[in-house]
Amino acid sequence: MTQDDLHYPNLQYCSVIPAPSSGISHAPPCVSISPKCLDAMSAPIPEAYNFSIEKSVLDKYTQIDSSSNESPLTRESPDQRNDKKSAFTLQQRDVLRRMKSVTNASEDDCASILLNRGFDLNSSIDAYFRGNR
Repeated sequence: MTQDDLHYPNLQYCSVIPAPSSGISHAPPCVSISPKCLDAMSAPIPEAYNFSIEKSVLDKYTQIDSSSNESPLTRESPDQRNDKKSAFTLQQRDVLRRMKSVTNASEDDCASILLNRGFDLNSSIDAYFRGNR
């Protein structure tokens, strides 16, 4: 990253006013702003991101035939996903809950990793943070 890549649009409305602080009898120091800083303050603000890729993904998701009732990402019906979770024992659901609270990952991601790791919580959390999903 170079200094030319840095944009600080909020500096446009910033002003520096040196003033003595309470209890100090001498005058404030002389403050000057460098020409580079002044140029940066007058630089144009980049265009806002339009989210076209995200919108196209959402459009495809909503265009899926509703009669198939399957997720476009997993190609599983909601019943299949719920069956997997209901098949977990009480202890496995507790491990799943603990992994979710540590990783902030989705329930599906945590369940998949835990299933692959034999519900070993430490190994599953390590795998999640290493990216082995």
